Amino acid sequence: MAYLRAKTDQKPRPGGQRNIHHLTVNIKKRSKRSTHLKKKNNMNKGMTVGVRAIICLEDGLLMVQHHEAERGKFFVFPGGGVEDGETLFSAIEREVMEETNIKVKADRIVYIREVKYNGQVGLEFYIFCQWISGKVMLGKDPELSNQKQILENAKIISFDELSKLNWFPEELHNRLLIDYKRGFPGPIYLGVSEI
Repeated sequence: MAYLRAKTDQKPRPGGQRNIHHLTVNIKKRSKRSTHLKKKNNMNKGMTVGVRAIICLEDGLLMVQHHEAERGKFFVFPGGGVEDGETLFSAIEREVMEETNIKVKADRIVYIREVKYNGQVGLEFYIFCQWISGKVMLGKDPELSNQKQILENAKIISFDELSKLNWFPEELHNRLLIDYKRGFPGPIYLGVSEI
């Protein structure tokens, strides 16, 4: 179970967002029995926590392309779920290595978004990361078999090219370039998204 407490500006900014000044996230571990029951009953009343990396390389952004049966092909920032015992920063560094074969250093949280999906609720943290080493190369999702991989591509996408692609999250379509030019001043709360 995850709990989020944030102190924000009193007045919303244009678009309804508020700057977050202090963020506290507590993740309570489940016992093995409760995890087993959750899987057996396919019910999750808790909150999942995910991370996504914003990595600027060669005047563009590193993104991965997914191909899913329901939503087709689309680009997202590399990332995934936070595992037991991981911090947000260690989780994103691991996820980026798994999906793109590069080593990064997590720097700061720039966006926070709540997500509703199939009756589940989750928190997604977008973390600005610095490239350390490695060449961009498509990796894989270790939780999925080779036949069920959804990752199709890992590449650096220019802002001009990005405007022509199908990519998520939509909440960033009108603000990403502006925030990039400002040096990603976040963290900024993006609101609740239903996907």
